[in-house]
Amino acid sequence: MNKTKNIYALVFLIILFAIIPVLIYYFPGDREDRETYKIGFVTDIHAFRNKKNNYDIVPKSRAPFLFFIDHMNNEFKPDFVVQGGDFIEGRFREGQKSIDDFLLMKRYYDNLIMPHYHVIGNHETSGFSREEWSRLTDNENTYYYFDYDQLRVIVLDGNDIPEISPEILAPGCNHYYISDHQLNWLEEALSDADERGYKKIVFVHQFLLHNHELGIKSKGGEKIIFPDHAKKIRDMLEKYKVNAVISGHIERLFCEKIDSVNYFSSPGFLRAKKTAFSGLTHFQKLR
Repeated sequence: MNKTKNIYALVFLIILFAIIPVLIYYFPGDREDRETYKIGFVTDIHAFRNKKNNYDIVPKSRAPFLFFIDHMNNEFKPDFVVQGGDFIEGRFREGQKSIDDFLLMKRYYDNLIMPHYHVIGNHETSGFSREEWSRLTDNENTYYYFDYDQLRVIVLDGNDIPEISPEILAPGCNHYYISDHQLNWLEEALSDADERGYKKIVFVHQFLLHNHELGIKSKGGEKIIFPDHAKKIRDMLEKYKVNAVISGHIERLFCEKIDSVNYFSSPGFLRAKKTAFSGLTHFQKLR
């Protein structure tokens, strides 16, 4: 098993050391009209404005993001683009500062000429309410799906507001949560996609594999998705043969097929400087 994992890791690293880091995934299918999709993915930008930059986004976030926009429009030209959450810094900027940070980043993001979508991250909910996020992104809810050709793309909210339960109220229990309402909604969305014969992929900001033996282990005190909630989602993804799950948040490169589901994770621009993959081109292209 370790040898196999090492081979997968080596292949993954070779791909990422290309001039433009590329994460490649083929969505298999028996439809002759469409078997592959090109997706641009960027996450954990942690953008904020400051006076030093005339209240523009700080260069360490703005420069790579503008490069990403240009590359998507003029080089990669994907079917659609997803930003995976933590679009802004949020922390210690609660209220109008974070709203203005988000609005400016959205102005840049809206320069994409193809459809583009948002995933809610924990830093957004540090900066403003979930209702405000829905308003800013023109989404009715913080979790939703859209269909692109024969592909159902499901966007989850990894820091949902849970129903009260004794486990969640236990002393020292500090996690991200998935509400029962969202779990029920997810099953309906997956079941409906199954009936239509669609391929299925899921975007969620938080990593779903912290408590899985093949996943990345959480550090002491690190806030993770409530293990019972994460397992319920993983079981559902396996049941409905979801093709891939794509995340950010943990600031780590990860690629592993577990229980028939492909899990991917990518770091953001700022944390990328601590890895071998720093630079303007730290984003992912999925095919």
